[in-house]
Amino acid sequence: MAGERGSALAAALVMIVAMATMAQAAVVTWGIPPNPGSLTVSQSEPVTFNFVANQHDLVAVNEQQYNQCDAGSSPTKIPPKTAVTLKKGKNYFICTIGQHCIKGMKITITAT
Repeated sequence: MAGERGSALAAALVMIVAMATMAQAAVVTWGIPPNPGSLTVSQSEPVTFNFVANQHDLVAVNEQQYNQCDAGSSPTKIPPKTAVTLKKGKNYFICTIGQHCIKGMKITITAT
């Protein structure tokens, strides 16, 4: 009887840990340079960028825009602490404030 309770408790703990692990999102500290500098996550795993809105911004761009640090004429800015859903493959993000991108404030996140 005690063995059955121990097994049930162990199974419950494994489920709790698994659920907590699944609920965690990857976090990027958005600065110059971002931390981490690159990231690979599961496509289902949201990524949250932590930054101060008046000091930085966050824009999803294509590879060419990423390489040129150019988000185009009217970029859509992602608010701080938003859980960003990624497309499968490479996802590119830059900061468009001042020279931040040129100074290294950009990241490639690969979603598998």
